[in-house]
Amino acid sequence: MVKHSPLFKKVQRFRDYEEVARQIQQAIIDQHLRVGDKLPSQKELKDMFQVSQFTILAAIRILERSGLVYTKRGATGGTFVLEKNIDGFTQSLKLLLGIKRVTLEELAEFRLIIEGQAAYWAAKRRKTKDLKKMEVLLDTMRRLLPSNGSMEEIARIDMSFHLAVAEAVHNTLYGALMEAVNESFLKEVNSLVPQEEKTMVYADLVRIFEAIKARKARAAEKAVEKHITGFSKLLIRLFREKHASESNHSRRYVVERLYDDSK
Repeated sequence: MVKHSPLFKKVQRFRDYEEVARQIQQAIIDQHLRVGDKLPSQKELKDMFQVSQFTILAAIRILERSGLVYTKRGATGGTFVLEKNIDGFTQSLKLLLGIKRVTLEELAEFRLIIEGQAAYWAAKRRKTKDLKKMEVLLDTMRRLLPSNGSMEEIARIDMSFHLAVAEAVHNTLYGALMEAVNESFLKEVNSLVPQEEKTMVYADLVRIFEAIKARKARAAEKAVEKHITGFSKLLIRLFREKHASESNHSRRYVVERLYDDSK
């Protein structure tokens, strides 16, 4: 725990709570404050930064929303550095997709880059436990398809498989990006895919798995590219069919509308 004021500097900006949050965030990034560490008390922070109590409270709220800290009440309470958490990142990406009116084509391009590379490196770095996780997911999906399992359950398995591939890279950023894409995009669209198309999705995932298992990096990358391209074309076709009468929007199918339609 930090006890001495030299860690932070006096705040002189107008929106001083943002500067307080920035400095604490930087202390976490620089590992002057580590996971589990308790921040100085609000009174101590107030003295260190030479700001008001309100400013400290506002800064802590920013850090809590970012998933960097959490506050515990009671005698043993305080504000503590949280373990890595991508909730804030996920929400930021989801908001960005909505505000910027990202097209399905743009999302497909983003996924091709991220997931294609993830599959490539997963094939090179995967461990036995990674393959077992993918096998369990594929086996569960295979058993659900003939019995017309719920779309929600099949979609969950599909998302979990993509995440398992990203995690097999053993690079935290790939997993974080994939989880964010799942939460902001795949979670919304998977439930829209017709039952008959799920068999095609399953076959694609099997090809990706087999390439990763065989350590064929390029083949794994190509299998992901084929899967994402086909899946994106399917989504665009579904939207065209659903909104065929809306000619003014026939060329641009955006995530914002996808969210509206899937509620």
